[in-house]
Amino acid sequence: MKLLTWTTIVAIIVGAIFVLDGYASWPSGSLLEVDPARWRTAVLSLSIGSTLVGIGILAGLLALHARAVGLQTRAALAFHSAADAARAAEAARALHAQTERADYRG
Repeated sequence: MKLLTWTTIVAIIVGAIFVLDGYASWPSGSLLEVDPARWRTAVLSLSIGSTLVGIGILAGLLALHARAVGLQTRAALAFHSAADAARAAEAARALHAQTERADYRG
């Protein structure tokens, strides 16, 4: 889960840098009068940045989901362990009671 957390943080920070760079380099004026290379660079930077931010958000959501599933799994295992211990204790009591009856009769 720590890897997902670091992926989230790094992807959002690097993505934000790309988005800010794309926003800062966005050409002003009519797109018909702007240098196409500058326009492509800004669009590419915005695309990369928004993709990285999206990946960061998805990684964060996946980390939260993994944590929730882990907590539920631990709770279910604890419940089943307690139920198994209760069944074993009941079986031991029944065996002890049966042994005492056999000793009493014999």
